Amino acid sequence: MNLPPTLARWAEPLAVLDPVLASALGPLLIRLAAAFGPLGGETRKGGDEPDGYAGITRRGKLEHLLTTEWGLLDTAPEEFLRRLSQGELSFLEPERKAQAQERRCLILFDCGPEQLGAPRLAQLAAWIVFAQRAKAIGATLQWATVDSEPQESTLHTGFDEATVRAFLAARTAVQATPRQLFEWRKFAEAALGSPEELWLLGGPHWLETPMARGVHVMSTEESEDGTYLVLTLRPANKKLQLALPPPDIQVRLLRDPFTPVSGKPSKTRSSHRQAVGALVWLPGAKFVCARDSADTGVLIFPVPNKLGASLGPPKLYQQHYGQIRAVGGGPSSIFCVAGSGSHLEIRLLKGNLASLPTGKVPLSEESLRLLGEAGADLAPATLWLEDNPQVMIWLGKLGESLVLEHLARQPGRPKVTPEVWTHNWKSQRSALLLLLPTSLMTQRQPYKDAELIHVQHGAIASLGNDFEEALLFAGPSPKESVVVKRSDGRWYFPLESKDVAFPALDPDDTVLGATYFGGQVRLVTLSEAGRIVRLVGLGATKTLTGIGGKLISAAVSPDLPLLAFLREGGDLVIWDLETNSRRCQFHAPRETFEEGAGI
Repeated sequence: MNLPPTLARWAEPLAVLDPVLASALGPLLIRLAAAFGPLGGETRKGGDEPDGYAGITRRGKLEHLLTTEWGLLDTAPEEFLRRLSQGELSFLEPERKAQAQERRCLILFDCGPEQLGAPRLAQLAAWIVFAQRAKAIGATLQWATVDSEPQESTLHTGFDEATVRAFLAARTAVQATPRQLFEWRKFAEAALGSPEELWLLGGPHWLETPMARGVHVMSTEESEDGTYLVLTLRPANKKLQLALPPPDIQVRLLRDPFTPVSGKPSKTRSSHRQAVGALVWLPGAKFVCARDSADTGVLIFPVPNKLGASLGPPKLYQQHYGQIRAVGGGPSSIFCVAGSGSHLEIRLLKGNLASLPTGKVPLSEESLRLLGEAGADLAPATLWLEDNPQVMIWLGKLGESLVLEHLARQPGRPKVTPEVWTHNWKSQRSALLLLLPTSLMTQRQPYKDAELIHVQHGAIASLGNDFEEALLFAGPSPKESVVVKRSDGRWYFPLESKDVAFPALDPDDTVLGATYFGGQVRLVTLSEAGRIVRLVGLGATKTLTGIGGKLISAAVSPDLPLLAFLREGGDLVIWDLETNSRRCQFHAPRETFEEGAGI
């Protein structure tokens, strides 16, 4: 990376960022470095015990003089004395063993609402400066967010792309509390052995917080016109004004500081990514989601309302907190559930959902096992916003165990308290039916309990106890919106008076879902070979024609008679089951459109 000489000392951490963005951070780094000064006031020295030689120097003891210089004493003694007096002789420089005690520095980032936006740039620049200061004395720099759990696993070390992504993804709308700072101070003293420096980077309110006394604080707030930042350093009692880079540079630094800026960007980077794995319909049948081929995010495909409608490109949403495990949505929003280690976190991808639960949720051992068995494929997720927001992750068929992450808001406490249960289908039928992601049950009163309870009383009463699987769909009425598989292996449409059986299926067929159109309820099945799709009605079976090719994965919308499927070649197709015609098709990227081509 070609950096100005003034930024050479930060070349290693800046190499992680795009060169244009790294240069734009230069003025902030220079001002902050001058304000912070060196760590501990001096450069770290080695111990007294020798450990070989570090190189050649012009100063030293005569016993360390190079043997070639002693040869000069024999051949030209006067020249030897002249060089000795002028400091021109060469000596071996001894290497000293490092001090045994490890020195640590700890940064606590407040990523709450006070620091959203431009103040995060000051945190990023300060982090780079701290990294260089720690390296200069051989100390280890670690960081964490104030609202995280104080333990070794939540500490990050180093400045690389993974840790920067974790930093950028750590923003939250929940304000950290003095109690959380107190817990971190106790942890730092007990587990880290009193770090060399403990810094808190947050908003102005920390300057007035008694719990922050004795901690190095960098308070940051944005000016009213948005052109500069106002920083206060304590205990040094220094105040700084830092000019902000242009708005477009700020946005890139806070969203994606790694991708090089192109002179002629493509229309959408997501066109270079191919959809893979299981497909997930969002409520309302407006979008279909799939994991992208790079396994870094989720591709969201817009579904047009009718044939001939304009078709927008898919959009790629990346979540750097961890691997996206499930995706769901509401009437005007899309969210994902990302997993990292033994935790899940709910993140908003699109739209606005003020009631979205926040915070990391620890998983039980059973939940971790289920997620591990589910693999990398996306699973559907449902958000139920009643008194207590709940998120359900659907792993595979409804007949299998599912994971429910429940985030309960405690009265009088702004922070969300995680509570976790693992539900089994056969013991929690009513709860699972209530939370199925179909907008039929929620279109009148989105995410309210009244419509759902009505469906529960109608559907559950007709199901009985003798069933293995159940599928909800947009049926002719709320009471007629479920099909079940009984213990005899047959599928039934349960009515109040009796069950109506579907024709027996081929043992190799997979039931993709149920749908309703033309006054009939139908099962949608896929053959084991992945080449034949059938509509199995209560009286007749119809094979769909024109689909063609082997299907890698397929999913039926619970709201509309639409089938989404991935062909073997990578194309994603939306098929209208009612008219037996293609609604739209998203072509897989071709060889000439691989990532980086044509840019």
